[in-house]
Amino acid sequence: MEVVEGQEEHTFEPNLWINSLSDQLGHAIYSPLFSTCNTLQAALFRM
Repeated sequence: MEVVEGQEEHTFEPNLWINSLSDQLGHAIYSPLFSTCNTLQAALFRM
């Protein structure tokens, strides 16, 4: 029993870590991308 519980916890923790990491990566990638799209849109409207 103890070994199985330990294995579940061991596989569950990295998943949480990967999820939070992907969230941070998503913010890091999409925030500049979003602002770049906004500036491109503004430049197009000026034309």
